[in-house]
Amino acid sequence: MQLNGIDQNVYLKLYPAIAANVLLIVFALMRRPYLKIYLLFFAITTLVDILVAGKIVPIADDNVRTAFEYVFVLIGDLRYIILLAYMLYAGRPLSDVARFRPGGDVLKPTLIFTLFPTLLVSAIAFAKPNLMTIGRHRFLAYELIFFVLTFLWMYVVLPQKPITEVAKNFLRRASLPVFGFYGLWATADMLILNGIEAGYALRILPNLLYYCGFLWWIAQISESKGER
Repeated sequence: MQLNGIDQNVYLKLYPAIAANVLLIVFALMRRPYLKIYLLFFAITTLVDILVAGKIVPIADDNVRTAFEYVFVLIGDLRYIILLAYMLYAGRPLSDVARFRPGGDVLKPTLIFTLFPTLLVSAIAFAKPNLMTIGRHRFLAYELIFFVLTFLWMYVVLPQKPITEVAKNFLRRASLPVFGFYGLWATADMLILNGIEAGYALRILPNLLYYCGFLWWIAQISESKGER
């Protein structure tokens, strides 16, 4: 069975992602979940991301398309990073995330940590260009960097921060899918780079977790009274 490129099959990536985010928008409008504004904002941006990536929204200029795709990578990570910025670095409760009016104490760490992985990958590519000979090398470097950053946030930074146990518990739970999709993406890309086509099939799982599962997971864990 030919597995090369199966991770981009529309029935395994595009259509499930569209359905998951349209349903989340409807859910947020109808049921008014605790993080309604957060969920609406990022469900809409994730939906636009998949529509552009799936070429349902046509962009003729390749350079413009690449720029859009880069921005959406940053916004995808922003879904998690802004939770860290609010609760880990600004020390704010989940109720402030619900209001979703970030001030300077939130925006500063958000900007730094949203750009940091990309800047680090670029620095590695500049210093060691032989390590980044193909695009998938960059993908793998980014995935490993973000996985390590998430590990450091949860197991080094978080225990030292004077925030409530409720906030710590929420952030630990919010990090689970991030470990999942970046860990699986990195594993899949290492397989692909070693000529193992099963890596393409493995990428289906983190794609679904990233595009379909993450925001629904945040919606679920934020509804627990014990997390507020």
